[in-house]
Amino acid sequence: MTRNIVFFGASLKGKEMLDVLLKNVDENYQFLFFVDNDQEKWGQKIRGYEIKKPSELHLINRKDLLIFISSMYQEEIAEQLRNMNFIENQQFFAGRTDGSSFPVTLTFSQDKQLVVNLAEKRGFKLFINKYFNSEMTKFSRVQANLNQFWVKTVEEFIPTVVVDVGLNYGEGLFSTIYKEPVDIIGIEPNPYLIDFIRNSIELHPNKNNINVVEAIASNGYNEKLEFFVNEQSGLSGLVAQNQGIKEIIYVQSIKLDDILLKKGSIDRLLFKIDVEGHEPYVLEGMSKTISSSKEAIGFVEFDSKFLDKQGINIQEYLNFLFKWFLVEIYQDRVRTSISKEGLLNLTKMKKHLHTDLVLIKK
Repeated sequence: MTRNIVFFGASLKGKEMLDVLLKNVDENYQFLFFVDNDQEKWGQKIRGYEIKKPSELHLINRKDLLIFISSMYQEEIAEQLRNMNFIENQQFFAGRTDGSSFPVTLTFSQDKQLVVNLAEKRGFKLFINKYFNSEMTKFSRVQANLNQFWVKTVEEFIPTVVVDVGLNYGEGLFSTIYKEPVDIIGIEPNPYLIDFIRNSIELHPNKNNINVVEAIASNGYNEKLEFFVNEQSGLSGLVAQNQGIKEIIYVQSIKLDDILLKKGSIDRLLFKIDVEGHEPYVLEGMSKTISSSKEAIGFVEFDSKFLDKQGINIQEYLNFLFKWFLVEIYQDRVRTSISKEGLLNLTKMKKHLHTDLVLIKK
């Protein structure tokens, strides 16, 4: 099924947004035209696309239509579209762009919202996955895995401290509401995501309990740790990908123990770690917290390729994991217990083992 895209606002901003958006769309999405309230623009073209009057929007099947406001008159046009019976954050979206930023709010429910950047590949994938994916792609399966685990665990485990390492847009952290009292911490080193995260915090019912730390969680302090910013934020990390590197920056690393131990005794610790092979160092840097917590459950990415690139000895890493935790593999929303020998054999059998582990403190 092809989705149709229309921009409301035929201006320089519209040109910028068109250039940004079309870098991310595939053959399932087609840009139709611009609409504008200025009658003098009707019939003219931008980048070969015609500028039409707003009433033309009624001639398109709404089920397949996405309208993006590409004008400085955001509120006025949003009100105009509401009066035309288009639904905000479902059929039309307001975005402010400077050529690299195109924020939209994904609405999961009245209390669950997420702000992402459509000018960035992962942000666009999250947007499409939320509203328009009819098939379970690999990306949507990964998101479903995390969200199902996270929502269920928060509801049943009732954590008192929550830590999300490799927060990205916070698609896991912001997917549910937490019972108070609770301390919630997100760790994210990518500076291009921080404003989006802060905007999402302001929309969350637990906003007064959530703090974001712009740093790399590791096993020590280092003011100049190399961080590779990728065109797709989910691939940014301490390991350079084969393609898509946009920038190399330097970010301070921290030990989570230095933050978490200040909170005193922790009854129930819930953590997620997804940092492209750096997971062993994060766990080492929070080992005292895990040891002192009464209960702890973690959701940790296990990717043999990234672990190898980080120079991690798999056998030693597994020794650490199975010393502290009962370990389960989490795939297709099913948890399956596994032994150290079983997981080690999987890494030997598969050239590239990518899965998620559930860690339950012994």
